[in-house]
Amino acid sequence: MKGQLNFLDELIIDNFAGGGGASCGIELATGRPVDIAINHDPDAIAMHKANHPYTRHYQDKPKGNLSRS
Repeated sequence: MKGQLNFLDELIIDNFAGGGGASCGIELATGRPVDIAINHDPDAIAMHKANHPYTRHYQDKPKGNLSRS
């Protein structure tokens, strides 16, 4: 049986950061803050910054064709 995973050496990224609920769950599960949060909506980034001030925040649009066929 393997030991616990060590997340201390890994970047934790919330790719669809909104108000920060998922980031809260990630923090509870890993015991440390999310490193990077990304969202296309400036209001979502502002809300996430307010709730997660120790996270680096980036606003960016999804790349590529996301339409369903």
